Amino acid sequence: QFRGKATPRSDIYAFGGTLFAVPFDLGRLQVTGGPVPIVEGIRRAGVGGAGTGIGTAHYSFSDTGSLIYVPGPTSGAVSQSILAVADGKGTLIPQKVPPKAYGVLRVSPDGKQIAVAVEEGKDSNVWIYDLAGTSNVRQLTVGGANRYPIWSSDSQRVAFQSGREGDLAHVVAEAGGHHVRRSDLGTRSRGQVDGDQDADVAAVIA
Repeated sequence: QFRGKATPRSDIYAFGGTLFAVPFDLGRLQVTGGPVPIVEGIRRAGVGGAGTGIGTAHYSFSDTGSLIYVPGPTSGAVSQSILAVADGKGTLIPQKVPPKAYGVLRVSPDGKQIAVAVEEGKDSNVWIYDLAGTSNVRQLTVGGANRYPIWSSDSQRVAFQSGREGDLAHVVAEAGGHHVRRSDLGTRSRGQVDGDQDADVAAVIA
């Protein structure tokens, strides 16, 4: 898997955990040489396991050609990250949970909980974390590809995309882990699932 972008003189793409440059003539739209590795070890989002179809490489170029990237394994495997919370002043507070391959996360509208997808081998599961630290981390799903959690406006339910039954259906579950049901959204894009996000804290992956 690779994701790429064109610069004025070359085509840049990631394969595995390595960033390559290929000489490219924009006028003729032709490759003029072979690929050359320029960075070995770039973080990829959701590569391997349940996240095989994502694979975004974390890098970018400035208008003057400067490269910025997030370091990662050369194999392109999923990188483990730290879960942290930033308050309204921008203070970053690491949470007392082990590093994992965290994916998409959402803070509940009341600012008390986080719903986050975690890549776990061949599966991706949604977990619920209490920001006050008064309860254990709860695993909301078990098995299958479960991603893109989003909260209901009352912070009582979590909707997410699930491929457990073979299709990419949307599922709604009580935050406490009960009464899981398929929603009436069918297999529509996750972008059409929405909810209120008005909490005064933000969760980040570092």
